Amino acid sequence: DHTVRYWSDFLKVDYHPRTCHDVTEGLGRDYSLYPAGAYWGDDDRVGKEDFENDLHWWLEECDSLQGFHVLSDSTSAFGNIAAGLCSEIRDEYPRVPILFA
Repeated sequence: DHTVRYWSDFLKVDYHPRTCHDVTEGLGRDYSLYPAGAYWGDDDRVGKEDFENDLHWWLEECDSLQGFHVLSDSTSAFGNIAAGLCSEIRDEYPRVPILFA
């Protein structure tokens, strides 16, 4: 008997463990506010360090990096988080294009 706990239970794709990150810790309950995502960008955040480690792991697996495609809501806390991550990617890889949609 299969019980559904998450929206991803309906997907047919098995995600690699290094592709999923919980960014909701510390955001509170209201994700609709753009400033709520600023907390996640603090330098001492453990989740941010895990994300960066996994990003570097994927980049090492890549034969030829052509760019980054970031898909996020732009007006909520997740948009603030994505904008901060794009800024860090830009600092680390200045010549690689980033498509933010």
